[in-house]
Amino acid sequence: GQSSCPRRRQTVVASLKVAVAGGGLGGLAVAGALLQKGFDVRVYEQASSYKPFGGPIQVQSNALALLQDINESLTRAISAEGTATGNRKSGIKDGLSDAWYCQFDTGAPAKKRNLPLTHVIDRPKLQEALAKFVISQSPRAIRTSSRVVGYCNHADHVDVLLENGTTESADVLVGADGIWSSVRAQMHGEDARSSASYSGYHCFTATCKYVSEDVDEISYKIYLGKKQYFVASDVGQGRVQWYAFLGRPAGSETQGEKLGFLSSKFDGWSPEVQEILNATEEGEVEARDLYDRAPFVRKGWIDERVVLLGDAAHPMMPNLGQGGCMAFEDAYTLASSLGELGSNASRDQVHQALERYQRKRFGRTAIVQGLAQMSSNLLFHYERLATGGVQAFLGWGVFWSTIGSVIVGGSMPLVLDFLYVNLVEQRTSDIPESPTKAWATVKASSRQN
Repeated sequence: GQSSCPRRRQTVVASLKVAVAGGGLGGLAVAGALLQKGFDVRVYEQASSYKPFGGPIQVQSNALALLQDINESLTRAISAEGTATGNRKSGIKDGLSDAWYCQFDTGAPAKKRNLPLTHVIDRPKLQEALAKFVISQSPRAIRTSSRVVGYCNHADHVDVLLENGTTESADVLVGADGIWSSVRAQMHGEDARSSASYSGYHCFTATCKYVSEDVDEISYKIYLGKKQYFVASDVGQGRVQWYAFLGRPAGSETQGEKLGFLSSKFDGWSPEVQEILNATEEGEVEARDLYDRAPFVRKGWIDERVVLLGDAAHPMMPNLGQGGCMAFEDAYTLASSLGELGSNASRDQVHQALERYQRKRFGRTAIVQGLAQMSSNLLFHYERLATGGVQAFLGWGVFWSTIGSVIVGGSMPLVLDFLYVNLVEQRTSDIPESPTKAWATVKASSRQN
């Protein structure tokens, strides 16, 4: 990550200018938080314009509290456009028998920490709310068609190198450019894709019109099977977002229609799984290999005036729904650390602020990365031990299923207690839940459609 650029003498920064590589959720969040504190911010986004992309996303209690503290307009938009899911339980089922393995409450640990309840919102709507918040403070803050490909550190600034050959100057560069980050690649002296490892999981996902019979009580379900599992989450407006995780070699192609392939893979599973697949349009199904990285224990997130955030620093498996939430925590913490500098900060003070941010974030994100990976592995290697020959006769399958249920059911409150940390001091949980839908009407409408 050390650049060969000519060094200049150290000077005192008159006013801090922050460049953000990547205009995704994390990049927009840190830009908005820094603008609130009076920084001069530019976001460099490679896309030519913001277009609808991606399905619903969970904004869990720990992240929602931070967005509320940055600006309540963000959480009001999430409450108005999204759907509360933290007011209902989540649970794990056996995919074949449809029997409950365990259920857990995500609302209780949030309320205990005085946090708002988890919501889901369509990603484009959340991105639009964040972009509007940024633009309302600085109309020219977001620069599209501007991909950051590298940087060059100097004593008193950092040069931001763009793909079109131009160079911008800033006091700090935030690499929020995702798992294939060009900023991280230069910082660690590697190819952008070389250090990512294939998780072993291929993910199919879509959103469809469907309302389950128990939607008033359960918002999130995981169906387990041998080397595959299926996730279904209520996302409001009579819709379900689902994920199908299968163990496949990287780059595997699906022959024919994806839904036909999935229906055969989940043949004999819970009727609800098949109903959800049948309610999905073929063109709505997306498929991708899942990659992640181990925590950067030795390499870190900082190179002088350059720092990483979100997936550029700590990509993780999606099982805990905390990828975007950790990016929001990063954004909040980084803005707080830089906000302590004042208007005249030396090079050393800037670096110390970045180190404070890294110290506060590194351990927590590494643990969440590990928990997400462990959760994925446990779900993937689930076996219906209660079926099959001698094991069923001896009762060992029932025994281990019971033990597993106790372990998983007992550990989830502990995991949620760790995740749902209130990073905002002396705040109150006053974000309203989204208005409860007239579920009977929604159900009837969904079935008619």
